[in-house]
Amino acid sequence: MKLFDENWSALFAVLPQWEQLTPIQRGVAVTQIALHGYTAAAKLHDCASVLEAAGLLSFDREKRRVSLLPEQRVALKLLRAMHRHPVLEAPTELGLQRYIEEHFSTEEVQALFATTAPRGHAAHVRLLLARRLSGLSWLRGLLHPESEQQLVNWVSSRHGPHRAGVSLPEAQRVRALVEMVASTEGTMPLAQLVACVPDAQWAVLQEDLRRALACGVLFASLDRHTLLPRVGVWGPALDLLRKPATPRPPALDVVERFGAAIMMDDMTTVLAEIAAAPARVRAADRALFARHASQIEARLAPVPAWAAVMMLDLDHSRVDVAVSQLLHRRFLAEARQTDTPMVAITAAGRSWLALTGAQRLHALLAPLRDDEQRVPESAWYDTGGLHFFPLPLPWYRVSDTLDFRTPLQAVLRGLGNGFVDLEGLLQWCAETENPLLASAAELKPALEYELTRQGLDFEAAARGLWFNLVKSVIDLRLLPFGGAQLGRTAEGRLAIAITPVGQWLLGEDREFVYAQDAEVRVVVQPNFEVVMFGAAPVVEAALARVADRVGPAPGLAFRITRASVLRAVHAGATAEQVVELLASGATDPLPANVVHELRAWAASVRRAALSPSVLLEVDDEATAAAVMRLLPSEARRLTPTCFALPVLSAKQRAALLKRLRERGILIS
Repeated sequence: MKLFDENWSALFAVLPQWEQLTPIQRGVAVTQIALHGYTAAAKLHDCASVLEAAGLLSFDREKRRVSLLPEQRVALKLLRAMHRHPVLEAPTELGLQRYIEEHFSTEEVQALFATTAPRGHAAHVRLLLARRLSGLSWLRGLLHPESEQQLVNWVSSRHGPHRAGVSLPEAQRVRALVEMVASTEGTMPLAQLVACVPDAQWAVLQEDLRRALACGVLFASLDRHTLLPRVGVWGPALDLLRKPATPRPPALDVVERFGAAIMMDDMTTVLAEIAAAPARVRAADRALFARHASQIEARLAPVPAWAAVMMLDLDHSRVDVAVSQLLHRRFLAEARQTDTPMVAITAAGRSWLALTGAQRLHALLAPLRDDEQRVPESAWYDTGGLHFFPLPLPWYRVSDTLDFRTPLQAVLRGLGNGFVDLEGLLQWCAETENPLLASAAELKPALEYELTRQGLDFEAAARGLWFNLVKSVIDLRLLPFGGAQLGRTAEGRLAIAITPVGQWLLGEDREFVYAQDAEVRVVVQPNFEVVMFGAAPVVEAALARVADRVGPAPGLAFRITRASVLRAVHAGATAEQVVELLASGATDPLPANVVHELRAWAASVRRAALSPSVLLEVDDEATAAAVMRLLPSEARRLTPTCFALPVLSAKQRAALLKRLRERGILIS
């Protein structure tokens, strides 16, 4: 049955008698009495006579059976339907889905979508509709239309495919009815609603109520305790409508803070390791093998556990993320030796590694700042390039005139240098500083497929998309590159503060300045141990290039060894650069014995070139003279009868063999 197709006037008339019954007697009536035919009086126990006195049923001649009075049959049918689906008592998505399943046909479900309904299994489509009815835009479309015509269109398009359109007064009455119910606690006893209307106006109230039920803006169910009928607005949607706007997040005092260009430092450490020799990677995902990765990971600057949830990708190791970034920026390239996949440093990577810390960070961020992207790419046409917005959005192509980057940058720059609550910032951006909501006319068609697929209304989708987009800029563009500091309050709430690097990345017209760590005493001892009297991620990243990490700072953090110095030299550093790297991190002068050993270790390095070759041997010098004229210019004569050739491609090898055969020289 459908609540909005029944004669509600019949229920209005029986409400006074229904209210006189006890909850037990009402429960017996809705669960035990058959709508048609007879019911054994014994099933009703001592309630039968009370229900007869209330005018709900009558006995047969033998007083053994009872039956509903014809005029009460529709009323009990409505009460029983409300008892089956108490959507107002338990406002869950599943409960609403079951309510839709009973009361709406497939055509009526499609009408409620107002635009193209999603395709798929009927149960899934009803689930999507339940999500749509729970959204903020659903109620707002009726209660706050942009014009009177929009109000008429809203009601006419949703109250059923086979029902006539509504006039403006009728649509206004539906809105007034919903407003009256919503002005209470969101639900209202049906008897109280009926008492507001004279008996002569019951027919009008019935039509308005049926339209509101058919449009999915009012629902009816029985109170779980009293079994009295109630009508109401969907609670979660009403809560969203009444929720006050999230204010601008205030400044916070933090007890802990952490900020560093952790991504740049990780990339530097990994690239310095691979610069010494190409590294083997797994063929499936191009990640370093676990043993090698764990050796590099031990040298990375530590991140506090409370900050790791925002600073790091917890689904992948830091080394894997750094390798991915290096490949994406072409500082590493794939290389093969036999059948083993490997990654090796490129010329661009060596140039980047030779820069200072500030220059390396500028080289990473400048392409993002200079990127002309104003709106995120479409997930359907994502090119995979390096852009300011790290995530695509699920829309089709949108107008090039839209600009979401400028308002985002203005909001984040406007936070100043103080710490603000992170969650409050994201909520404020999603609800108040959201350019997607301001561009509804342009974006609704572009997002239509995604909205229909997930059963979301535009406002809910726009808030969720902008929340995630702002969070991705903070997570993937600011925090990993020193553009923001992360803080923690005494209550454990996370906060962020935009740094000068972040202000520059967000478009502020200022000189790029990479603020180093606050002064922390770092002592290099004569026994080659490095003691830090505080945590300083930037200094730790520099020391990790020439020393082995042995513990977290503060305390004994590094130890200089011959192997660690040779690793730096293999990465391209000279003896003086090794001493300079160590001296730049230390606050006290380096001990003379340490400087002497550093230079000695670095000077002990000898270099050799290793390259594959093809060896060609002939029987005598006369044959060698004939062969020499046929070999490529890169060939070298090692002995009177032996030549070293570069590795040849299959095509080059076949051409050489052909020339030798033509001169009568056969290769065995």
